[in-house]
Parts: sequence; structure tokens; C-alpha cells
Amino acid sequence: MFRFERARAVSTISVLVLLLLAGCKNTLVGTVPTTPSASPMPVFLAPTPPLSPPVAASPHSAWNVPSPTAAPLSPSQSPSVQGNNTPALGKNKQCGEASYYADSLAGGATASGQPYQPTALTAAHLSLPLGTKATVTLQNNSAKKVTLVVNDRGPYTPGRILDLSRAAFERLGSTSAGILDVCIYWD
Repeated sequence: MFRFERARAVSTISVLVLLLLAGCKNTLVGTVPTTPSASPMPVFLAPTPPLSPPVAASPHSAWNVPSPTAAPLSPSQSPSVQGNNTPALGKNKQCGEASYYADSLAGGATASGQPYQPTALTAAHLSLPLGTKATVTLQNNSAKKVTLVVNDRGPYTPGRILDLSRAAFERLGSTSAGILDVCIYWD
């Protein structure tokens, strides 16, 4: 008698499990049917932001993304150097090392789409918006300064905050130094 009751209990449990599974066969895990006749729709529990590459390829870009075309800076947009129209130092400040672009990168696309020009007063910064006008000074001599435009991303070397064009670097110091301790100011 005990065997019969045990077998009956096992078969009852098996039937209940099968009924539960049969009820789930039309509904996938993580989905909710929209109507009885419609196919199930996926449920997204936590949306994730899409991965997006940098704006465009640059000499320092980690991803090789085609570069959009952009016109060079007009004279009215061109930054000044220690002239009467040099802006006051900005509200924001960051200090660290700066290097300069190799001449071999001349003509290569920057993140803004403009070709790198060693004679232009430009720089690469990791996070400042492209087109930001900034003033760069030497940490130990704030009288030496250059106003430039951020038009690229980089540098990707730890400890460096800027990659300067050759012209911008030469306004602050000798290129034979290779690295300068600078502060960048922007609004």
C-alpha cells in the first residue's frame, strides 16, 4: 500500500510539473505577450547606453573611424598669442605635462576633421569639447602663454594632459625639451 501511495504522489507531482511547464511553453523568460494572439515582446529591464566611438579618427585615436570633413579655421576664429585680444585666464584650470605632435603627423585628420597643421595654434585634450578656446601657460612662468583651440583627442600617455601643435609648444618653450609642465585654463 505504501508503494502505491508513493507512486501516486510522484505521478501527481510529475503531472503538476508538466502542467506548469506546458503553461510556460508559449511565454519565454524575460518576455511579456502583448495580446493572446501576438508573439511575445522582449522586456528590457535596464537599458544600457550604446557604445559610441570618438567623433573621428585622429593621429591619437584608439579607433579607426572615418573622419568627417571640416573647413580650416577662419582668421576670425583663429586664436591669438599674447596680443591685445588674448582672453583672460578661464575659470577652469588643469595642470600637468604637455607634449607636442610629431611633424610626421602633418596633414593627418584630427578628431574635429581638420588636418593637423604644425603651424596652427591647436591642441589635443581628452575631454574638453572640440572647439574650446583655452589658454596654456607654463606652470612656473605664467607670463609665457598661448591661446589655442582644442581640435583633437589625446594624449593617451598617462600623466599628460595636452598634445600641442609644434607652433603652440614653441611659444611656451623649446621643442628639444619634448615635455613641458603646463596649466590649461578655459571657461
